[in-house]
Amino acid sequence: MHAYGLAKQLKIARMIVPMCAGVMSAYGFLVAPPTVDQAHSLPSALVDVDGAASPPSTTR
Repeated sequence: MHAYGLAKQLKIARMIVPMCAGVMSAYGFLVAPPTVDQAHSLPSALVDVDGAASPPSTTR
């Protein structure tokens, strides 16, 4: 459904949809090595954010 809507918006006449895409996705999930990803948010005022990779200073 999502691919159809996207193709329609982009005026793409043909799509390639693999057979059993959901099954292959689940298989890939099962055979992939386990990983742990961590993300941390740092709430701050927009004026304090300069876009640099390092977080803003926490001292005020």
